[in-house]
Amino acid sequence: MASVKDNILLKNVSGTIGKQMNVFNRYGETFIRTAKKGGQLNFSSVQIECQHNFADAVLYAKQVIKDPEMHAYYLSFARKSQSAYNVAMKDALSAPVIKQIDADVYTGEIGQLISVYAVDFFRVYQVKVAIINIAGETIEEGAAIQQWKPMYWHYTTTTGTTMAQVANIQVTAVDMPGNQTTAVLLFTDT
Repeated sequence: MASVKDNILLKNVSGTIGKQMNVFNRYGETFIRTAKKGGQLNFSSVQIECQHNFADAVLYAKQVIKDPEMHAYYLSFARKSQSAYNVAMKDALSAPVIKQIDADVYTGEIGQLISVYAVDFFRVYQVKVAIINIAGETIEEGAAIQQWKPMYWHYTTTTGTTMAQVANIQVTAVDMPGNQTTAVLLFTDT
């Protein structure tokens, strides 16, 4: 893309010239680029998925600005020249990250603590924990409880089992737009 400076012919001109170049103005400057070729575009499956994610984010942001409480919540995160809509779009396009699953004290007994450290740009809304046996069946599952530091969650076990039966612990973090991230802590025989 070329920038045009002090050209009397192209000053304040915009549009396509001879299907070869496109002249446009942005922020008071004139630019020239090659004209886009018409025709059918073939998008890859990754590009189509990105387009769908973006469309979902737009719908979420539109719902946010209609709800006064959600609008105020997202507006509180907005920086200079950002709107609640922009911030809600960013939230909808980013999934939470599970940074750590701490099950060091877990021995298969009832009442033991499994800690999860999960973060998001704005807020992790919910954390679910499932303990899976070697046959792939769920031994127990439930919601973790958020701690006084918002990125820390604790789950207290409710079912007793032997550690030989436990294959893994699956943790799913969900943010306000509904993005989910799942992480697995595998147990191996030592």
